[in-house]
Amino acid sequence: MSRISTQRLNVRLALAAIAIVFLMAASVSAQTYSTLFTYPIDTRNDSGIFTPGIMSQGQDGNIYGTIVDDGSNGDGSAFKMTTSGEFTRIYAFCQLTGCVDGASPYGGLTLGRDGNLYGGAEVGGKNAFGTLFKLTPTGTLTTIWDFKGGTDTGYPLYPPFQGTDGNFYAAPNGSNGAGAVIKLTPTKAPPYLEKTLGNFIGTNGGAPAFPVQATDGNFYGAAFNGGSRGFGVVYKATPAGKLTVLHNFCTQTSCLDGASPIGALVQGEDGALYGVTYQGGAGNIGIFFKITTAGTFTLLHSFAGFSGSEPALPRSGLIVGSDGNFYGVTYA
Repeated sequence: MSRISTQRLNVRLALAAIAIVFLMAASVSAQTYSTLFTYPIDTRNDSGIFTPGIMSQGQDGNIYGTIVDDGSNGDGSAFKMTTSGEFTRIYAFCQLTGCVDGASPYGGLTLGRDGNLYGGAEVGGKNAFGTLFKLTPTGTLTTIWDFKGGTDTGYPLYPPFQGTDGNFYAAPNGSNGAGAVIKLTPTKAPPYLEKTLGNFIGTNGGAPAFPVQATDGNFYGAAFNGGSRGFGVVYKATPAGKLTVLHNFCTQTSCLDGASPIGALVQGEDGALYGVTYQGGAGNIGIFFKITTAGTFTLLHSFAGFSGSEPALPRSGLIVGSDGNFYGVTYA
């Protein structure tokens, strides 16, 4: 059932290679690291974990996430884990005839206001373009949207999230790697009502990452490729359905402004958005950047190299800690 997407950047990477990056921190106090859980290796010599997806803490205090291709059917599963590391699979995908419940849940899970978890299956579904689903903490799955491969594109690599208006938003990658930003309005019975807010057609970006809703109510995200130079963009999508490019990457000589933005953006305390690129910068191994909601771009840091003194190749987006600093992960 697996579909190989060029934008996936060799997702079969070993998690052991991930290094922690502490960005903008003047000093970091000593930390204690503990292994909570080690994913078991199956008979294929594979844990089923590729790039790590979003994990969310449920209202019950447990941690919820997905594994891409394990489970009784080999098409992925959803799990819960206690904060002490007790692991339980709560759903195995592709249980239904024709995989109408979906398969390959790459992006993890987000938490809805109703206490349920929401995610996306990259393939499968009634139309074979993937699904978006709701999953109860006890493992009951309901498909809330079957992608049709039209303006809604399909093949979601990230889960949907619930906006401040109660609707759900997602950025599927699409069959041609271009993708879209869509809105789903909940109904008493699925499917939810879908509206496409904007389509990526290459010139305005392609392969969008997980979007975030800023305090102005608009949605912001990074698209890994496309744009005026083909190296990705930062985009803005309004709830009314207007899609705008705020920044094209690799517009400076030798791509000093970065190339191939990866992962979700995050809004800082100053209202600006922060993110990373996988490539570009002084060493062509990624940058850390800031961009305002009006589109003013600032390079904050170019990763230095593989000398061991600093990590390289940012592999996910950022989060903001309670200390105001930004945290992320790198591949090398």
